[in-house]
Amino acid sequence: MAFVNSEVGCQLNLRGINAKIVQAGAIRVGDNIAKRDGNDG
Repeated sequence: MAFVNSEVGCQLNLRGINAKIVQAGAIRVGDNIAKRDGNDG
């Protein structure tokens, strides 16, 4: 936990991120991103 809260960890945004990649690809400004609940396959 100390590393996550360190200056480097904060720069890497390691705290509080809980995400899963469901489709590979590039994300650009203007792209839509949606939150999915845990029941989505």
